[in-house]
Amino acid sequence: FQRELPVLHLMLEDDTKNYHVWSYRKWCVMFFKDFSRELAFADDFISRDVYNNSAWSHRMFVLKNTEATTALVNSEIKYAMSSIELAPQNVSPWNYLRGIYELFLNERYDDEVISFASKFVGNFFESKEQTSAIDSSFALEFLAHVYSKDTEKNTLSIKAYDALSERYDPIRKSFWQYKKGELE
Repeated sequence: FQRELPVLHLMLEDDTKNYHVWSYRKWCVMFFKDFSRELAFADDFISRDVYNNSAWSHRMFVLKNTEATTALVNSEIKYAMSSIELAPQNVSPWNYLRGIYELFLNERYDDEVISFASKFVGNFFESKEQTSAIDSSFALEFLAHVYSKDTEKNTLSIKAYDALSERYDPIRKSFWQYKKGELE
């Protein structure tokens, strides 16, 4: 494994999003059962390019396959949030954040994360119309999912799915209508 690491690093230096190299690295890590440097490794690539989906995926792979202590989970939540601050319209850290809550916190979304996501949608939920300016459709998607978990807030989720369908993400209109239909 020690001999593979520099080779893998060089290959990713050449193409930081090379799916095959990232996949092989995952295999190596699993085969040799050595996750000790993987969060730092993924962080190096995310720090260079916050849009590197492969590095985000690798980071989640590491979390899923190591002992995720409360301290680590909380640290990773902060990590995702700081990355979202850099690029709010980047799906990868939003998916990572949601994945943490799904896998390690039983989808119990706390007020802090809801407040955090809400700052990227402005007054969308208070507005009567769907014409509010938002900074991130992924924040709106995140909140729609969160609100769909609480039957008392389903109307907020439906409003978000309608807006995603019609204005903020119409390419996936059918999907948003499907999500909305699950709530009605």
